[in-house]
Amino acid sequence: MRKHGFWPNRITYNALLSGLCNGGRMSDAQALYERMIKAGYSPDVVTYNTLLHGFCKVGELDEALKIFDGAVKRGFVPDVVTYNALINGFCKADKLDEAQRILQRMVSENLVPDVVTYNSLVNGLCKNGRVDEARMLIVDKGFSPNVITYSTLISGLCRELRGVSEALKLFGSVLKQGYEPEVPTYNILIDGLLKEDRVNEAFELFSGLVKHGLEPDAITYTVFIDGLCKAGRVEDALLMLKDMDEKGCVPDVVSHNAVINGLCKEKRVDEAEVLLSGMEAKGCSPNAISFNTLICGQCRAGKWKKAMTTFKEMLKRGVKPTVVTYNILVDGLCKARQEGRIKEAITLFDAMIEKGRVPDVVTYSALIDGLGKAGKLDDARRLLGAMEAKGCIPNVYTYNSLISGLCGLEKVDEALELFVAMVEKGCVPDTITYGTIISA
Repeated sequence: MRKHGFWPNRITYNALLSGLCNGGRMSDAQALYERMIKAGYSPDVVTYNTLLHGFCKVGELDEALKIFDGAVKRGFVPDVVTYNALINGFCKADKLDEAQRILQRMVSENLVPDVVTYNSLVNGLCKNGRVDEARMLIVDKGFSPNVITYSTLISGLCRELRGVSEALKLFGSVLKQGYEPEVPTYNILIDGLLKEDRVNEAFELFSGLVKHGLEPDAITYTVFIDGLCKAGRVEDALLMLKDMDEKGCVPDVVSHNAVINGLCKEKRVDEAEVLLSGMEAKGCSPNAISFNTLICGQCRAGKWKKAMTTFKEMLKRGVKPTVVTYNILVDGLCKARQEGRIKEAITLFDAMIEKGRVPDVVTYSALIDGLGKAGKLDDARRLLGAMEAKGCIPNVYTYNSLISGLCGLEKVDEALELFVAMVEKGCVPDTITYGTIISA
């Protein structure tokens, strides 16, 4: 700046500090602050509040306190905004006792906390399951809550075991007081009702939202669609997805995945496939969860060829398969009980390793079970050895698969040997283990 004949003043420094702090560049902000002092400019309340807010925002609370204490020693008089930055920072870091001490210091300096101060504390307490304390804070301090205060309390109540009923009472009280809750508050309540399978009440609340002149947002629809699918009301979820589309609110991948999952659970895998295929045209790209869900549905419906086609489509679109993808396919192909399918499962298992994916206990167990049921017990035992050599610990399902296969071929002595080895390695047998051996 000086090269071009411009000399920064305190206002310039404060503006630059604000930009750096908002961008989370606190080391640069600290350097600029020190440069400001060296240049002979005295930091003012704006300077300190900007720095404190920045350090608290990135969670550097010790640095924030160091700046604060140093400023006070130099004669700086903190205001409400200063204390609010510190209280909010400590509440977000779940350091509520420290936040309360800062509040006490603030009051001792004859500063009156405002709704922002108390909202930070209410949010911190609710996040930590201390909703009753948050409510008592409002009563004891006698401040006037705003819509943010109530929304925070409602969210806290919905997270508690007592559930959404108490939150709804508070919501009703808020409406009577003339407050107009915003869409996020409705979203919290709708989510809470759907989690308790109170679908009709959730619909009533949704209607109330629209009646109050509010527009449902993407979160409203996503929460509703997910809840409806989990409640087995897939038709309603499809209508909601359509309504969302018509209102110009683009359904995201989470909404689509919820409906794909719902359709697959009802064995409507062809409809799920159509839905996934049409996602791209709506400006929404399917992710690994989208493909995994559809592949799982196809495997469960016995549509192995379609599952493999979907897998190939996944690769073609550049979506990287996860360990879960391979586990679904390996397990599905092994359960097909067909010679060719077992070979496909082995090929897939090998491809998985080649692609750098590490098989887990689920992968190994599925393939060992498939090999055991196909009578390929030598291959199954070799795989168990390879599994252990790779540091993957077999579970009760892994051992049960092999024990069952051995008993099925009347190799009871070998099954008992495996049973003893299983116990020695700390794997606890279950009722299936005992039942298989007793029945042999």
